[in-house]
Amino acid sequence: MSSRRYNVDEIKDLLTQERNIVQVLEALYNGDATYDRQTNTYRLADIRGGEGKSCQIKISGQYAGRFVDFNPSGSREKGSLIDAVMEVQGSDFIGAITWLGELLGASPRLQSVATPARREPSPTSQELAPVNPESHQRMQRALERCPEAIAYLQGRGLTSKTIMRFGLGIAQAYPPRAPMEEQVTGAIASPVVDRNGRFLSRIPKTTVPGFTTNPRDEKGWSTGSPLTYWNGPARGKTVLFVAEGMKDLWRLSQEIEGTSLDSRLAIITSTHGSGIPDEWRDSEFWKQWDAVYLGQDNDAAGERMAQKIREYAFRDIRRIEVPRAKGKDWTDFFQNGGSLEDFEELIETAPSLGLRLPEPSPTFPKQKMTALITWCLIRLPMLEAQSTPRSELRIWWSFPFVLGPSTSMPRPARLRSCSKPDAPVFLC
Repeated sequence: MSSRRYNVDEIKDLLTQERNIVQVLEALYNGDATYDRQTNTYRLADIRGGEGKSCQIKISGQYAGRFVDFNPSGSREKGSLIDAVMEVQGSDFIGAITWLGELLGASPRLQSVATPARREPSPTSQELAPVNPESHQRMQRALERCPEAIAYLQGRGLTSKTIMRFGLGIAQAYPPRAPMEEQVTGAIASPVVDRNGRFLSRIPKTTVPGFTTNPRDEKGWSTGSPLTYWNGPARGKTVLFVAEGMKDLWRLSQEIEGTSLDSRLAIITSTHGSGIPDEWRDSEFWKQWDAVYLGQDNDAAGERMAQKIREYAFRDIRRIEVPRAKGKDWTDFFQNGGSLEDFEELIETAPSLGLRLPEPSPTFPKQKMTALITWCLIRLPMLEAQSTPRSELRIWWSFPFVLGPSTSMPRPARLRSCSKPDAPVFLC
């Protein structure tokens, strides 16, 4: 395989130079890596990211460009910056070399390299390490001294209790050795919450308009590959709600806290906006829930994200949108007078997207689709006659290749007596 014309030996040589090492760390971790002047090292919670001190990366001397991780639950014990890029970006060896070559401006050179065999990650490497408690507390204390950031969060309707519940803080200024006018400062830091309710070392950042300096994105950003951000422990909950971002997740969680809905509803989002976490691409992730609601924004981007998830889930799924009169997202909804009762009513009446059948193609033309529909219309009354459980006969017909998403076809007359308006959608 080709390394896209980057010489591996040249890349390795560049990664022994202090200036290049610092450039890679700043690009890879967006400030999570902090500089320790006494030891001339950069420190992280884990080689995949997160503010902490357990993982140390030398930038000079015999071991320049190499890391050692003293955290027993870390991703890997030691390695090079090439290994670090592979861990953070989820890439292979050639992908890491290409990224480094482009970042460092290495001279293109035609060279073929074989991808080294990579060890299978241990079970502990599948998850990020917990957040460093001391670093987390420093960020939270920094937020307490930052009235601009607090005013922004409160302006979105968040209470002090919610801010504390999700461990929000202010990220340290970075790059730490850059001139002050070039540093990113004043970004809200929010450690990822896993499905057990733990704070992890991955810490996405949220931009405070007019206050955060040199933000990487006008709304917010995160390092590494997309992860699932949960609103707390998911154990015992049976319904899943997918929000478009952390800010909506925080507000929704605040509104349902302490209600019966809170005991049933788990809320998740992606750390990367439109980025899809790996586990979402597996239909098994979605099968464990009695119902799944997609609550992305009521705009084109939100609809694209909902359709993308629908295809991965391969199950009955419901789309719940904020009424246009109430705004675009769930923060708008509650800020513009929406109530918990209104939200529950939207859940009750949310239309089902159903399973998406394949698009017609030369190998599966529309005629075959029509034959499939006809077979279902004939077969279902037969199942009813055989005393098939009513729950299996609650069927709405939704064929996006004919009528478009969220469009229903009439149900067979013999099914009307056993079907309900809120019945789940299944396609034959």
